Amino acid sequence: LGKIDDILAVSECGTKSVKTNATINSFIDSKKLKLSEKKCKQIHIGDKQFFCPNLKIDNEKMEKSNSEKYLGDIVSSCGTCHPTVNERHAKGFGKANEIISIIDEIPLGHHRIPTGLKLREAMFCNGILFNSEVWHGMKEYDIEELEKVDEYLLRGIMKAHSKTSRAALYLESGCVP
Repeated sequence: LGKIDDILAVSECGTKSVKTNATINSFIDSKKLKLSEKKCKQIHIGDKQFFCPNLKIDNEKMEKSNSEKYLGDIVSSCGTCHPTVNERHAKGFGKANEIISIIDEIPLGHHRIPTGLKLREAMFCNGILFNSEVWHGMKEYDIEELEKVDEYLLRGIMKAHSKTSRAALYLESGCVP
């Protein structure tokens, strides 16, 4: 490992987590590296009935946290991807409004819808679905939240009425929800 940018360790609570913590600390010491106490967090995922020992980083007590952002996703104590979906939902509305303002401001004529659909793929889908292949425990309402933003964007691109059915939006645009 020439460069260490991020370290994530997952272990069961108790002696296994202490052993993992000691292994990481000894590796960091052997390479003469330094970890930031402010950036190192301990998150307990699952039931709180297990004993969670205090872990250390450079002989300082590691802070406990309920959620942290790691590589663009939110790791939370609930153990689901729901906090990440909520963040992407909000980000999706920002991207959707940005795309709608682009196609409204530039006179595209009959190229408005194809351009909007290309921007949807390039900016919107890539923005909110980044790293989605590792999201676990997705519920139906999580998927519906992301689809609502997509529906909002398609209505904006096509200047469709709010009563236009979802099926018509996706069929006419040739998009998949």
